[in-house]
Amino acid sequence: MEESMKSLYELVAPYDSVSLIGMCKNAGKTTTLNQLIAELKRNGVSFGATSVGRDGESTDLVTNTVKPGIFVYKGTIVATAADLLKYCDTTREILCSTGIYTPMGEIIIFRARTDGFVQIAGPSMTSQLAEVSELIRPYGVDKILIDGALGRKSLCSRKVSQSTILCTGASYHKSMATVVRDTAYTCEILQLPQAPFEVPEFFVEIIEDELNIKKVSFIEDVSAYTNYSFKPQLRTVGPKYGKFLGKIKAALENIDGHAAMAQLKKEGSITLSEVDESIVLTEEDLLISVAQTEGFATETGNDITVVLNTKLTPELIEEGFVREIISKVQTMRKEAGFEVMDKIVLSFKAEKTICEVFAAHKEEIQSEVLAVDIKEGALEGYQKEWNINGHKVELGVEKQ
Repeated sequence: MEESMKSLYELVAPYDSVSLIGMCKNAGKTTTLNQLIAELKRNGVSFGATSVGRDGESTDLVTNTVKPGIFVYKGTIVATAADLLKYCDTTREILCSTGIYTPMGEIIIFRARTDGFVQIAGPSMTSQLAEVSELIRPYGVDKILIDGALGRKSLCSRKVSQSTILCTGASYHKSMATVVRDTAYTCEILQLPQAPFEVPEFFVEIIEDELNIKKVSFIEDVSAYTNYSFKPQLRTVGPKYGKFLGKIKAALENIDGHAAMAQLKKEGSITLSEVDESIVLTEEDLLISVAQTEGFATETGNDITVVLNTKLTPELIEEGFVREIISKVQTMRKEAGFEVMDKIVLSFKAEKTICEVFAAHKEEIQSEVLAVDIKEGALEGYQKEWNINGHKVELGVEKQ
């Protein structure tokens, strides 16, 4: 008999921390979070909640559509940015100030004294998020829920949460085959076994920041991303096994590349007993090529393989726009002669794609360029036209 589908509560029951991430915007993450909260409540499980980015607002800034709010029950522990407290309609008991700051203010931990809707925002750094989670625990919670921002798959780090709920659906792509393929791939990545060692988080954050990497993972097996192909080195194999040369070539073409390379590294040679028991090939007898899986770039050295996922998802493309906008504004600030700490008003004219980027990432852009406001329409102050990833954008910066 086919096993019945488990509830969200049953799925997360073994874990004391759960992160929720989405494959894209409008993937149903907030709806899933509300369902999980309701199931935890019915089963008498106390919990605390925080977030990366902002969630719980009533209107989507990009699509201008209604979004579900985040509903919590009396007794729930919430960690959110100070500026969002005014949007929480629960009666609150402030428990502590964390000393951790975001563009929307310091993270405050409170206990809901009544049922109601809340808006949640937390830190973006993995280390700070883990710290906020630990600050929540002493207030008697059984589980911690972390509402992830778009694309923040780094939340799946074991340093942050023990389990992850991945939300996906038709909003990711018009082709359901693409949805299934990319979701399955993401699930595989999230379940890869960890390597026996890791670089300290301080250096991981430097790597991620300097190279614009979303997430650095340390894993033992990279066989999914590389393969090895072998050909006989005619200069050495010919004189030794001349009469078997054709069969050796055929055997090497069909050999398991990973198994052969592992044997070569361990024993210093491989044996082709299917051709003849006498045939033993060392590394100097072989021409070895590394083949890369489509969508990945790999480099190997000193027994370490680095794999870079080169697939561009819609979320990565959008983040690329944000970085380019910030870079162009910073250049204009310098050209206009502004001081490092001068506050500005940023104005822009652009087509729909760029307007949506500004709407979705307004707070991030404001924080990075020290803008007190961002206005669409008439340009003000020092003005310049840019080509940002093929899109015409006109920007204006004016000192306040």
